[in-house]
Amino acid sequence: MDYRFKKEILVLLVIIKAVLPQIFDCPPDWFTSNNVCYKFVFDPKATYEKAREQCSLMGTSLLSVRSREEDGFIDTWLRNNDYFRNTWVTSGQRSRENPSMYAWDGDFTNNRIPQDMQFWLPNDQTHLSPSAQQEDVIVYKFDGVAYGWRVGSKLDEMSFVCEISQTEAYKLTLEKRGFDYGVPYNEMDKIKKGPKFELQPEDLSVISRALFVTIETMALGYPQPTYEWKKFKGANISVDTLENSETITSTLDRRYTLTNGKLTIENPQEDLDSGIYQCLVSNEMGSVLSNPVQISFGFLGEFSNVKDANVNAPAYEGAVMQCSNIAYKPAVVYNWLREIKGEPRNIIRTMTPYVFMSYNGNLYFSEVTDVDNNNYYCQVSLTSLTTQNVGDIQSGSKTSLPIKLNVLYQAAKTEWGPNIQDDFINVFPKPPLKGHNVRMECFAYGTANNYVQMWRYTWTREGKPMPENAEMSDFNRVLIIKNARLEDQGNYVCHVKRGNKARDSKMIALRLEASPYFIIHLDDQHVDKGSQLTWRCEAMGYPQPRYTWYKNGQILKPDLDSDYMITGNVLTIPNVNTRHSGMYQCAATNVHGTTMSAGQLRVLQFPPSLQKNPVQSHMVGALNGDIIIICNPEAAPAPTITWSKNNVNLNPDGTRVKMMPNGNLQIKDLTYGDAGYYTCIADNGMPPAARSTGQLVIQSATVIQIPPSSAPVVVNRTAFIPCRASYDINLDLVYMWTFNGKLIDFEKDFHYRLDRNPSHTGLNIIMTQFKHAGEYECIAKTTLNQDAKSTFLQVYGPPGEPGGVVGVDGSVTQNSIVLAFFPGSKHGSRISHFIVQREIDHKKGEWKLISQHYPEPYTIIPNANGRDNDMRQIKIEEDLHPGNGYSFRVAGVNQYGVGTWSVPSPVIKTRVAAPDVAVDAEYIVGGNGSVGDLSIMWQRMDREFHGAPGFGYIVYWRRYKPKSVYDAQWRTEGPFKDWTRDRLTVQVGEENFYLEYEIKIQVYNDVGKGPNSTEAVVYSAEGMPIAAPQGLYCDAHNSTAMLVTWQLVSDTRETMKGRVWGYQVNYWLDGDDEPVYKQYIRYQGQVSEGIVIGLFPDTNFWFEVQVFNTAGLGPLSEKFIQETLHEVPKLYPQEVYVHSMSSSSVRVTWRGISTSREEETLDGYMVYFWKANDHFRNAESFETAKFAISHDLYGIQKGVVYCVRVAGYSGGGEGRKSPTVYFTLGGMIRLDNTTTSLSYEGIDDSGHQNTQSLTTILCVTLFSILTSFLITVC
Repeated sequence: MDYRFKKEILVLLVIIKAVLPQIFDCPPDWFTSNNVCYKFVFDPKATYEKAREQCSLMGTSLLSVRSREEDGFIDTWLRNNDYFRNTWVTSGQRSRENPSMYAWDGDFTNNRIPQDMQFWLPNDQTHLSPSAQQEDVIVYKFDGVAYGWRVGSKLDEMSFVCEISQTEAYKLTLEKRGFDYGVPYNEMDKIKKGPKFELQPEDLSVISRALFVTIETMALGYPQPTYEWKKFKGANISVDTLENSETITSTLDRRYTLTNGKLTIENPQEDLDSGIYQCLVSNEMGSVLSNPVQISFGFLGEFSNVKDANVNAPAYEGAVMQCSNIAYKPAVVYNWLREIKGEPRNIIRTMTPYVFMSYNGNLYFSEVTDVDNNNYYCQVSLTSLTTQNVGDIQSGSKTSLPIKLNVLYQAAKTEWGPNIQDDFINVFPKPPLKGHNVRMECFAYGTANNYVQMWRYTWTREGKPMPENAEMSDFNRVLIIKNARLEDQGNYVCHVKRGNKARDSKMIALRLEASPYFIIHLDDQHVDKGSQLTWRCEAMGYPQPRYTWYKNGQILKPDLDSDYMITGNVLTIPNVNTRHSGMYQCAATNVHGTTMSAGQLRVLQFPPSLQKNPVQSHMVGALNGDIIIICNPEAAPAPTITWSKNNVNLNPDGTRVKMMPNGNLQIKDLTYGDAGYYTCIADNGMPPAARSTGQLVIQSATVIQIPPSSAPVVVNRTAFIPCRASYDINLDLVYMWTFNGKLIDFEKDFHYRLDRNPSHTGLNIIMTQFKHAGEYECIAKTTLNQDAKSTFLQVYGPPGEPGGVVGVDGSVTQNSIVLAFFPGSKHGSRISHFIVQREIDHKKGEWKLISQHYPEPYTIIPNANGRDNDMRQIKIEEDLHPGNGYSFRVAGVNQYGVGTWSVPSPVIKTRVAAPDVAVDAEYIVGGNGSVGDLSIMWQRMDREFHGAPGFGYIVYWRRYKPKSVYDAQWRTEGPFKDWTRDRLTVQVGEENFYLEYEIKIQVYNDVGKGPNSTEAVVYSAEGMPIAAPQGLYCDAHNSTAMLVTWQLVSDTRETMKGRVWGYQVNYWLDGDDEPVYKQYIRYQGQVSEGIVIGLFPDTNFWFEVQVFNTAGLGPLSEKFIQETLHEVPKLYPQEVYVHSMSSSSVRVTWRGISTSREEETLDGYMVYFWKANDHFRNAESFETAKFAISHDLYGIQKGVVYCVRVAGYSGGGEGRKSPTVYFTLGGMIRLDNTTTSLSYEGIDDSGHQNTQSLTTILCVTLFSILTSFLITVC
């Protein structure tokens, strides 16, 4: 055969090899079906996200079932091997918008699961639910016969299955490749890496005038990357391509300053600078794009100059006022003002607790009275969305025209409510987002008397405790979940209670949306030329993210480049070539933003090398033992490995001498004849072939043939350290391990487990911690001898504890400190930034986070010679005040998380200075005391804000809106050097009762005076009312209650010498001398009637009324005598029976009652019925006619036990109720107290009464209840 023909055949074979993908064997602990490798992971169990991450670490993916044959394989394997019948999570997810739709990997565009490829358990109903939760995933569950699908929660920990095609199974046996793979020893210090982001830019919202704004990013790489900021142009902005962008340079606009990855814009202007920005970072290995960020500008329009319509609300009802319309962006916060003497003033919530200001802009009243009849003003202030950055200077606010609340007269109601208003429970922001503060509001209408004492709001979460990051405010009407996490989702219930009995509750299902975040990042890939690459990323988020792929900053479009196949979050390159090298990014986008993950692709092609991993030069094998000679060359593409012994080609027989799939040579039952020189030859067709030789010596001894070696392990993951001995198989072999010289006790330490798999012998360290880093020694011992080898394990994870945190001498000012410290161990990953907490010396144990991001590069202190120092410095300028002793602690953050907090620094005292925080005007109140007093109360200042010794207060006061120059002068009281003081009384004269005074309070200390508070308006003390209520009238309400009515007293300063706070009704028995101390009941607010309870039946009582305010009671009204009604019915209906009527109704019958002369005439009957497992207070009631002796009940459910009671009623009230009767849809259930047995009594169609033991019925009922309960739980 001529040379040319041979060459053509060789070329043809290469083409065939490229076209037909190579099939690789699955590793020993994997299982094969239809060219797919599966690994079943029983333990440790994992949540959906953790399971995907664990599979990704192996280069595989979480199980997706694409055919009936694959489902059959999974079912058969689990039935034969899963003896504990675990639940197994898959990659299938359920659509929240369309609960009947399911998809693999959450890709509802490309991976939707057809109906005929869904394998639900026969009796499963979970997938038919009309609503879906964000956490719904497909799981395999055993139903007693077989494994099949049902819906589970991705938050539960379950077993899982990883899978990979056999065309890529080589990844499972390959050593983990890094950037040093294929790089000679003499070039290790010049390893080139593409840019990777250490700091991503953040959105910026400028809500007011700012001097400058800054967006910043930072990336690492070698050679040093360059930065190029882009701004996108046009109305319909898309970041899919950089073609629609312009490059920002200082020559483009002198307001731009670029310093590495930092872009500063001076004097930002909306028309020039608003838009989307993105940074392109490049070096010779490729380019990557930062997350796109938006600079937006706030806008607050004007309220209309046309007044809103009046709000009309009936007295003693709940009411709501809506804010006037105003244009704004991005968001506003609302405040409401109330008109006082013609001026809008803040509503003091502590004085009007029945009023609630919602984040939706509405003002709610639990109950309105004449006191609330007034003008109100809506005030809005511009703010940024959620946690975006804000401009430097605080924005202004706008106030609407007055909105009139007209309280329409109607008679006072008896106490009513609480009734949770229809707008609540209200959740903010809309939609609630992961990582942001979520606010839930609850508010109810109802009687507002004694609101603070009588009303109680509480919150619960169904089936789970409240999140640890939850807190309540505003009389517990507001629940805030800080930095909300997905696990904080659930059903939250607001409970509101008035007094001891009246209550209401409402539930809301909190479901968080989230901007995309990656659970599977792109890993750097170092692959052979000509191989197939499947690259996978996965991001979570709601709504479900869509994916876009980039190479070197440009979007990949498979329709224009057939080299790539993209299916959602999976990028496949069937035949990798050198032109595919570069930086790749996976972008995940939903309505909340875009997040990008980057990875570098190195396409390798070089001849084999055994420079780094030569064959062990001297090996010792045990007579009659086994040995594995390792050959681990670096090569691309993968080489063919052959062996020779003593320079003679070795042809393994596959039994005693065997070539393993990874090229290692295994020899069993060693004899002296196996001694010699063994050479590994690695050849991938690129000359020269690599050779390495080692000598094998046979001894009648036990020797470790595969010594311990370890790669770094990430904290909380499993580490494996191999160790395999060659020994005489006729002897017993024992492996022992020591850690730092101490023998490991496998019984006492759960972290350590021996792996006795013959091909995978070694030590597993479960949930590895930093304490497990150190030297591990493997001891292989037989009765003949022992051998020992050791290795050192490194544990990677969050940074170690910083040390030596101190304040830098001379750096302390009154509100700033420079901290110096030494960073802790990096634990295998560069520290990206530091976070700092502080503690005040008089509040030990209360640590407060004062900064979450000090970039690590900015903390470096360069030496005089230009080299970096080990010490770091941070300047703290946030939340520090003069004259305080602070301790600080620092923690580092890297890619693995937040590290250990440092030991607190010694106490560092800021310099003394005048106070820098004013008294909060919201808590300056007055109004109490005797007539002629001006009582001023405020919230005492915490010691943190004193600034220096000698802290005290100076109080300034004057008439509000003075009529003379004298009144306009500020009067000064103090200074008061007692910092605990929180009140002051000033004499203003009895003639100055209930007048408005303007108050401001200044703080000071020995160094100087601090700021004044904002002016607050308070009232002087009230005088005693001078008017008495007129038109008193009483009418019996029932046998023990009286309705008392009167005419309202004019609520004016002249009449009341203040304002009406309420009315007091005094009462006593007729026939007695008028007592000195009378019984009384008080009604809060401007009410004209009240019901007096607790009276005697058929008895005369005297009544009188007084109005009152904070000073006391006014004059007595005229007296009025009235008799209560006769008694309620004393008898209760008897012979109460229940008869079945239809499939959902029953009839209740009873024998009526008669009344005596002492009782009021009977008006009818009340029928109460409720479920037996419920409380009587939840009973439904029905009123019947006077002579009725039956009533029909509808909506009766099968298999449920009910209760019924009947009572007569009259004008005197409701009488005694009949004993409880139990019944089901079939009829009555009779309880025999003498035998504690139950019987069933029913009426058949012919009218005959049937009685039988209820054992059968109870069994059926209990079985129904238990079945329903188990279905709900499972």
